[in-house]
Amino acid sequence: MSQRYRYRDGDDDVGSGYYEARGRNVRGATFMGPFSRDDYTVGWICAIPLEMAAARAMLDNIHVELPNQEDDRNAYTFGELSGHYVVIACLPFGTYGTTSAALVASQMRSSFPSVRFYLMVGIGGGVPSEAVDIRLGDIVVSRPTGRYSGVLQYDFGKAVAGDAIKRYPQIQKTFTYPGQHQDLLFEAESLVCQLIEQDARVCSMFISKYIRKEQMHGMTWQWHIDELKVFMFQTIQHLNPNPIILFADALDECEESEVREAVSFFEKLSYFAISAGVSLSVLLSSRHYPTIRMHKMLELVVESQAEHDQDISTYVRDKLTVKYTKDANKIENELLRKAGGIFMWVVLVTEMLNQAFDEGRITAVWKRLRDVPTDLDEVFRIILEKNNHYMNETLLMLQWVLFAHGTLHAKELYYGVIAGTEPGLLKRHNRLEITDESIARFITSCSRGLIEIRQSSQTVQFIHETVNDFLIRNKRLQSLDPTLAPQLASSSHGRLAECCIAYLEMEDLIGLQIPTSRTSEPAYTKTSGRVQDYPFVYYAVHYMPHHANLACTETKIQQRLLRRLFKQPKVFQLLKDLHDLWGTDDHTKYGRDSTLLYVFSFLGYRELVKTLLSENWSDVNAKCGHFGNALQAALSIPVWQDTRADIVQMLLDAGADVNVIGPYGSVLHTAISPSTTGKHFDYDTTVLVIRKLLDAGADVNARGGRYANALQAACAYTEYNLYKEREQIVTILLDAGADANAQGGEFGNALQATLENFSFIASRRDPEYLPVQIVKMLLNAGADANHVGGNCGNPLLAAIYRAEAIIEGRNSTSDDSVKSPYTSGAPREMTEAAPTEIVDILLSHGADVNAPVNHYGTVLQAVIARVIEFPDYNTSDFSFEVLKKLVEHGVDVNALGGPYGSALHAAVRCPQKKFRALATELLLRAGANPNVRSGGFASVSKCVALQGSGGMLMELCNCPGSEFYHGVLYDSDDKRPCERKILGIDDGGALGIFNMLIGYGALDAAEEKKKLYEFFGWEAFKIEAFEKGGYPLLESFFKKEWERDWMFTYVERSS
Repeated sequence: MSQRYRYRDGDDDVGSGYYEARGRNVRGATFMGPFSRDDYTVGWICAIPLEMAAARAMLDNIHVELPNQEDDRNAYTFGELSGHYVVIACLPFGTYGTTSAALVASQMRSSFPSVRFYLMVGIGGGVPSEAVDIRLGDIVVSRPTGRYSGVLQYDFGKAVAGDAIKRYPQIQKTFTYPGQHQDLLFEAESLVCQLIEQDARVCSMFISKYIRKEQMHGMTWQWHIDELKVFMFQTIQHLNPNPIILFADALDECEESEVREAVSFFEKLSYFAISAGVSLSVLLSSRHYPTIRMHKMLELVVESQAEHDQDISTYVRDKLTVKYTKDANKIENELLRKAGGIFMWVVLVTEMLNQAFDEGRITAVWKRLRDVPTDLDEVFRIILEKNNHYMNETLLMLQWVLFAHGTLHAKELYYGVIAGTEPGLLKRHNRLEITDESIARFITSCSRGLIEIRQSSQTVQFIHETVNDFLIRNKRLQSLDPTLAPQLASSSHGRLAECCIAYLEMEDLIGLQIPTSRTSEPAYTKTSGRVQDYPFVYYAVHYMPHHANLACTETKIQQRLLRRLFKQPKVFQLLKDLHDLWGTDDHTKYGRDSTLLYVFSFLGYRELVKTLLSENWSDVNAKCGHFGNALQAALSIPVWQDTRADIVQMLLDAGADVNVIGPYGSVLHTAISPSTTGKHFDYDTTVLVIRKLLDAGADVNARGGRYANALQAACAYTEYNLYKEREQIVTILLDAGADANAQGGEFGNALQATLENFSFIASRRDPEYLPVQIVKMLLNAGADANHVGGNCGNPLLAAIYRAEAIIEGRNSTSDDSVKSPYTSGAPREMTEAAPTEIVDILLSHGADVNAPVNHYGTVLQAVIARVIEFPDYNTSDFSFEVLKKLVEHGVDVNALGGPYGSALHAAVRCPQKKFRALATELLLRAGANPNVRSGGFASVSKCVALQGSGGMLMELCNCPGSEFYHGVLYDSDDKRPCERKILGIDDGGALGIFNMLIGYGALDAAEEKKKLYEFFGWEAFKIEAFEKGGYPLLESFFKKEWERDWMFTYVERSS
């Protein structure tokens, strides 16, 4: 019988038999730990429980489980494999795909921040070829190729001619929103996705259908609602016996005829499911209109609930102005009766009754209430159309509130409407002529009472949030203005953009003298001074391009808008000058010479760029603007715009020069380093843009900008969320031929940028990170480990400082589990990369330990100096390890120079006694000259004496009121024994250092030692006691003296 254990569905423990077959007894395994979350550096994700059992069986040691953090729903296994601490998780049972894997990985990343490698390991299939010999049992490692990650889902690809694999997109991506005029089609697509999610067999059937569609129509086709209906009928009889639930939301957003068609289809589908023995439930959600009934259904009407009726009553009592009349209760009851539970009807009719009450007697209210229809659409028609002599103003005002960018102030809305209806009346705002009260009456009148002004902020809003929804649904505005069809939003944005341009065309504005800076005219601010005279100018300047861009389906509107700006250069110049006047810094400004193409590229407005390029109205390579040209401006588009890659591709297709050098360097430099532009980029888009630029012929070694070249920019940038992302960008550039030794820029070269930028910037964000992989890649690509330059002087010292920052960060944390192994009493050994790893790498690549460095002269003195100058860092143990490495690699221990004269001079001056003794002895053993003198510096022994008289003979005293060196062991006031401890010969004190120097031939050490004893006035017997037994023996003498003196004082006081 085979010894291989086979997994059975009935096993309680997925992995127990597997372990036994492998010769392991998982139940009796020795568990290690517990360990810290920061110990784990490898994350292993499995797709199914069987794969997780295999992963667990491979562990050399199993660790004690750690409790899950809040919001982390993964189940983890912890252990060690080949020296690596591994955390293993499995996808939830029955869920597959990249989305589930991404969710598991995201939660793992949050709980285990030190994980550097994420592996998706499981059962898969490899595709053999002539180039790749794959056999059964081989381990297949994916490698990204082209647009694909290297791993394909088996049900989304097929074999085609030439032994190739053609991949098909995920199901959800085959459906796109078809637009407002095809809401029913979108509902059908949603239902198909729901069927696929609930039954795996439907997925296979759908893929076959998808393949046939693509074979027949290529890539340009769309689903038809009838074929999706037929597909659902065909698949319903093949469904699992488990209950199937389909949900169709917001049917009321479809046309009434479409709603009736959908309800009929659901009824037929339900009858078919019953005949096929399938349990199918269809849940429909809709407002009360249109009224559609089904033959068999369970109806839940929210409006019939007591809470809903109470909400309506509360609204009426709050808003109805007749509530203080004797007929108030009767009117309220009649209003509620006619409403039939329709909240929107109540909102509209309440406003109508209030207007009637304001116009006349209570009889007018009763007449209006009797005459108003119960049909909601008819109520809207009456409000908007009946006796409305200003329909154009009404429609435009509603469009402004519906589609404005943010919330408008009352004055902005007023002038926005005037600009679109009577632009000839536009002029500088006169508060005496156009009062706030007249503006409020204008808004109430034109909006037919549907818009109100909030008194606290003077901003405008609909009288109720449902007005917004009701106006858009069922093309109600299009019925009032057919020119808005078929796309209400696009047409409306086009009209609002025209209003903005009309306002900027005002003669009073065109002749306005715009200052070149804020400081030259402080009155020009958004909320004060002369801008108050033009209340709509700020909105028009900043959001005209926004509205024009969103008129994307109305190309003619966009062309008309752009033509107006081209024909009126003074208007466009005014827009640029005012925008730049309000800009916070150069990164946010257009520049006076910028073109329309530059401005729209800078703003990330894809549709406007597309229209401009299609009409050939702009020179794509025109030199202008803050960034130099349109391409450089597009490369600065921040992550939240999501149009960066598309606009860059448009400009490249239009012939943009990829090798032009702008104020921020090459196009690659700008694409990679947003720190020069003050914006933030995302990794995926940045990689895509880099590849586009390289494919278009961008010179990867082009010089210019803050970091001189693209490679240094990539090495210096610290804003990506994952450091692996930076490594991948560096890989792309090196593969494209980037020169790893290119000189210039802020850090001198890419290697210095990698190390120094992390020392001074990233340490504030993540002091644990060591850019080991980037350093290796650069050195393997030929980077000089002995480059002279940068802030530190060479890469070796920069690496030491970076490692020191890590140690300092770990020592300062309150969590003992993450403290450095160089900390005294460290609780654990590090399992991640050691802080000295980059130092070791540089030394192995020939880094010169005697190369000069800035300020300190040598690396050796610089390392010791950090202990002297930054004692609070608590990095002395680490610094000593570095000193040993330097000595092992032949550092010149007698090199002179620097602020301390020599390394030995610096060592004896260190405040930490342990480091002082160890470093001094290390240097002396390595051949340091104890009699060395440098310039005006005293001898080493003299430095020890000076330090000894300043505290090296004993530890600092904590007694209150004590003088620093008075009485040695006595409090200066009360003459009580001090808590200060005399340093022993071997404790790094002055006497021990003197003995060390004497042993290595220091000529003046004995004399300086004698002077130090004399300084403290010690008698010979005290010196002898100290030399023989250190402070314990000496302290006994002082104690006897103190007891004798204290007794004498007591007797004297008694007398």
